[in-house]
Amino acid sequence: MSKLKKYNCCICHKELTNYKPIRLVKQLHDEKVSYGTYHNMKNYDFCKECYARFNHWIKKHEKEQ
Repeated sequence: MSKLKKYNCCICHKELTNYKPIRLVKQLHDEKVSYGTYHNMKNYDFCKECYARFNHWIKKHEKEQ
C-alpha cells in the first residue's frame, strides 16, 4: 500500500485529515498548442472553515458587480 499524502490548509496551515481536500487550482492557458489546453500551475488546499470564509468573500464581491 502506498502512503496517503498529507495536505495542509493554505491559509491556516492546519493539517487536513480528509483524503481529498477542498482544492482551488490555478490554471494557465497554453497558446502554443493549436487546440488550446490548460496547465495546472498551483494547487491551493483549504480546510472547511477557511473555505467557508473564502466562499463568503467570493459571494460578497459577486453582488458588487
